[in-house]
Amino acid sequence: MNENSTHSAGEHDPEPTSDQDTRQTIRKDIAQFESSIAHYPGEIIEDVAFINQVTLQEMNGHYKLLPPLLLKEGKIAVSEDYVYRLLSGRQYRLERMQAGKVPGGLALVKEIAEFLRRWVVFNNEAGGLAFIETPTWHELDAYIDAVSAPENPCKFGAICGSTGTGKSRMLKRRQLLHNQGNTAHVEAPSSGRLSRFQMKLGAAFGVPISTETSERLVRLSRCLTSKRTIIVDNVQKLHNPKSGVNQPVLNYLQEINDDTGCTIILSWTPVFGQTLADPTNMQYFEQFIGRFGGLDNVLTLPEYAPMADLRAIADKLRVAGGKASLEVLRRWSREPGRLRILFRRLHLARLAANDDRSKDIRPGHLAAVDLGSVPSPADGNAFDGDQERKGVAA
Repeated sequence: MNENSTHSAGEHDPEPTSDQDTRQTIRKDIAQFESSIAHYPGEIIEDVAFINQVTLQEMNGHYKLLPPLLLKEGKIAVSEDYVYRLLSGRQYRLERMQAGKVPGGLALVKEIAEFLRRWVVFNNEAGGLAFIETPTWHELDAYIDAVSAPENPCKFGAICGSTGTGKSRMLKRRQLLHNQGNTAHVEAPSSGRLSRFQMKLGAAFGVPISTETSERLVRLSRCLTSKRTIIVDNVQKLHNPKSGVNQPVLNYLQEINDDTGCTIILSWTPVFGQTLADPTNMQYFEQFIGRFGGLDNVLTLPEYAPMADLRAIADKLRVAGGKASLEVLRRWSREPGRLRILFRRLHLARLAANDDRSKDIRPGHLAAVDLGSVPSPADGNAFDGDQERKGVAA
């Protein structure tokens, strides 16, 4: 732990002003926030942005909740005033930066950000199954990296995957790990309405949902730049086949890509992929296909979990039994529901293993699930033992 963590940052600073005393939240959209910290040392810009995003998304902007969390879970002592000044752009004064005075405490900022990166992953998985980094996940992650690369002329990407293949969870994971305000994950609104989509997109970049429509559009236009990535999940809900070229959200995504150079990642199911490739729809969708760099550049996820993914899952969840157990996992993953069914049954198998005080899920536990002899839990998480709280601060 950094030596700066042994004292309360800001404890020798002047008393906070009355404005600081009464200010309970810091809620800025990403454009406003980046402007407020533009004079900060370059090596901590992304770290401060990450801290702000966590405070905004996990604590609704209530920055005073951050110091107790840092102290309890991370053994990092900072004052409320320090967090306020850090996130309001006042910790590193512009005049001091312009005078060439390099401020101290940069290591503390990085320590806070590193702790919060571990904490958000833990918090996201608490009460559920840990995310497993399978080969398919790494392929999806690398694909988005390639599409969003500054030198890529086609900053429009698409991911096709059947229901139950885990694409939404992987896309949310991508956003979670790149949460400096540059990546937004938006579930396509079921209504397909542009206003609803813009409200959700604005919220992802820090624009309150209560913002009046015209103001929201102005603030969104300021937030959207070439370094942003927008992931739109289940885009098939946005297409109305009866409306021809009048597809408001899809047209809007094309517009902001053209205007700002931001990266757009769309995800859909195979049925919509067939709609896209249908010659009768080519008059409209050809413009999107061109932006993808051709349909060959659409990332198509495996219809069923490959054996390499199943091995990664078995290793992570301590499934013993070698090839015989992998065959059970393969069979489960190919039933309707696919990975959802697989993980549900592995959850039950872990319960059976816990009852036997076994660290491993053995073939007998898998067989018990097949026979229906493992009762479904009313609540709780069978894998809590694999997610000890101490791992957050480690």
